[in-house]
Amino acid sequence: MGNKPSRQEFVLHAPTEFSEGLVRHLKESPETDTSRWMDMEGYIQERVQTELKKLQDRQRKVIDVLMDEEWKQNNELEKQSEGSLNSNLLKNEFAALRDKLEKESTAHQSIKSETLKEIESTRSDLFACMSENADRSLLCRPFAEKFVALTSAFKENSSDS
Repeated sequence: MGNKPSRQEFVLHAPTEFSEGLVRHLKESPETDTSRWMDMEGYIQERVQTELKKLQDRQRKVIDVLMDEEWKQNNELEKQSEGSLNSNLLKNEFAALRDKLEKESTAHQSIKSETLKEIESTRSDLFACMSENADRSLLCRPFAEKFVALTSAFKENSSDS
């Protein structure tokens, strides 16, 4: 407060005039601020690209070394476990079991669809018989027994699988 300013003021003690040679050089120079900036940006990008390439090469070498070591370890493990199962044998066995299961599943589904068709035809025969012989339902007893036998067998097979 008072006589002294609250903020410090900086006073330039150097001359603010530039030499004639510097002024002439800047006027005659074809470079502009933009061209200097673009040159500097190009230089920086070039340096970044070279550094990135170096890092990628170094990373590639490290990965190659690690893969070689892993390959050697896997070969040693395969030699040690030659008598036992390895991943390729297990993979082939798994594929064979999957194929067998798919074949059984398709066979089971075809049998199931045939059984359902037979049940449906027996049901329609039973309904036809019941509608023709509404007052004499005992005549339809063979159709009813066949229908009951088929449905119970189908239920047992469905609960087993």
